[in-house]
Amino acid sequence: MNSLSSVEAFEAVFKPTLSCFSTLAIATEIGLLLYLRRPWNYKSRAVSAACFVVTSVAGGLFHLTVAYHVHAFVWQYRLFDLGFAWYAWVICFLLIDAMFYVTHRMHHRVRLLWCVHHVHHSAEEFELITGIRGSFLDTATQFPVYAWLPLIGVHPLMYLVTDTAFKFMIFIYHTEFIGKLGVFEHVFVTPSAHRVHHGKNVAYLDRNYGGVLIWLDKVLGTYHSEQERPTYGVLNNTATYNIIRTQAGAFTDLWRDIAAAPSWKSKLLYAFNPPGWRHDGPGNTSEELRLRSSPPPTSHAPALEAAGGVGLTDKEHASAARCA
Repeated sequence: MNSLSSVEAFEAVFKPTLSCFSTLAIATEIGLLLYLRRPWNYKSRAVSAACFVVTSVAGGLFHLTVAYHVHAFVWQYRLFDLGFAWYAWVICFLLIDAMFYVTHRMHHRVRLLWCVHHVHHSAEEFELITGIRGSFLDTATQFPVYAWLPLIGVHPLMYLVTDTAFKFMIFIYHTEFIGKLGVFEHVFVTPSAHRVHHGKNVAYLDRNYGGVLIWLDKVLGTYHSEQERPTYGVLNNTATYNIIRTQAGAFTDLWRDIAAAPSWKSKLLYAFNPPGWRHDGPGNTSEELRLRSSPPPTSHAPALEAAGGVGLTDKEHASAARCA
């Protein structure tokens, strides 16, 4: 695909084809789960399907009214044009994958954004249908990280096609039917790696943010391999099958904390600090939970050794040593 017309023709059939394949994959997995007589919560899966409808409608409207026009505007001021050569597609994919890590990590580490991403993680099962469970604000809060790509020569249509393929790739690894994949675990985000990401086990919190390639997690110290079986869902999760509460419940909790905060600084920190932060003492951020899960050190040296067994990063090791 080295011309605009051929890319336009491809896009016309590409997205509908992937949508049909995704629907077939979900139906096949559901059939397999029923055949194996696995525990089946119809209400939870219905909420996931409803979230998909909400996300698709809201995301589609955002693309038509905002994203398309922003990319078209930025494209006018491009520094250069990558064209549609094969290497341009590779560059586009690598940029989208890197930007996904950035926005994904932000959605876990900034509570206001976590209120959006919370919807996806609120599912207490890990299946393909979980992969389509999202918030009506997903596209709006993620797009700013990708808005600049046309400036460096990524054609808006190339972005659209590549992003469609990318979203399909990050959908298909939401499954427990595939185990560890050997050497591929060192290169790609596999079902095993993403199961860790969805786990609310203390060692698994805020791990494995990658989209298709796992290298940024490895380089930036956020990777964790699957060791114990993950327990899915979110901390302090109150299961609800109400679509409005599923979409807005985390915002309600945030507003409650902001309203109770004693100062404007605390109010802002509740919105922009990591989930679990408290103004009035120890909270339940992932770092604090991991430190509290570590065996109490008996001396400065064992502090690091004790902390090492619960999935701490080097920065958290240093914090544990300072506490000793």
